[in-house]
Amino acid sequence: MISAPSLHSARAIYEQASDVLGYDMTKLSHESPDDQISLTRYTQPVLLTHYIACLTVWRELAATPITPVMAASHNLGEYSALVAAERPQLRRCPEAGLSPRRN
Repeated sequence: MISAPSLHSARAIYEQASDVLGYDMTKLSHESPDDQISLTRYTQPVLLTHYIACLTVWRELAATPITPVMAASHNLGEYSALVAAERPQLRRCPEAGLSPRRN
């Protein structure tokens, strides 16, 4: 079972992404109003936010600290790999993967 603090951390990631992007990432991710989530300009930030939230919870639940030694990815996954390696912080991702895009 996932602990309440871990859920709080995941919510905090979604709130931070919402602040950066200017729209409700939680609502978009879980309710997909008008199928917005299928548009690339929303899909990529949703995927990156979800990955970062999952990574955050995973690290909190791990019995020992987890530090990746290697990651491979393509396109948006590059940003996820960099976040896993603790290079850019979420707030620095707008220029990377958390910026509104046009289809």
